[in-house]
Amino acid sequence: MFLPALDFPQITAAPDFYSLVSDIAPVDNVSMQSQPIPFQYPSPQSVESIASPKPVERLASPQPAMMVAPKSETICKKRELQDDEDAALFKKRQRQNEAAKRCREKKLNQLQAAQQQVQKFEKEKFEMAVKLAVLEKEREAWQARENELQRRIQSLKMQLDESQMMLLKSAK
Repeated sequence: MFLPALDFPQITAAPDFYSLVSDIAPVDNVSMQSQPIPFQYPSPQSVESIASPKPVERLASPQPAMMVAPKSETICKKRELQDDEDAALFKKRQRQNEAAKRCREKKLNQLQAAQQQVQKFEKEKFEMAVKLAVLEKEREAWQARENELQRRIQSLKMQLDESQMMLLKSAK
């Protein structure tokens, strides 16, 4: 099945948007029109505040300006809670970092131990190969000696047989 290729145009910023926020941050409208708008995921705090809006408290009678203190106390409490959460998150991340560091060190130690073992086995292999070569040479030398002795025995048997025949011929 053939599907046609879809060509999606890039989203570019509208000049009206930048004219609305020009009092916040001055922007060159001409240069920003051709640049794509970067997409940013919302932070968990902003999603939480959108998902669960806090009810607005309304009082029957207007309060004097001096009664602002409870609001600042709640803000301080929220900051303390947030600081506590930040401290807990910091401790958690610190523990995770330490655990990851220990894991990396353990892995490195295991790798080094394995490399040392490989070097040890390679050294043993080399020593055994040298020993094998020496033993092979000795075996060849003994084999040559055995062959020489076998020939000597054979020649002595032949001489003995010849001597016995001559004795038999001379005795007749």
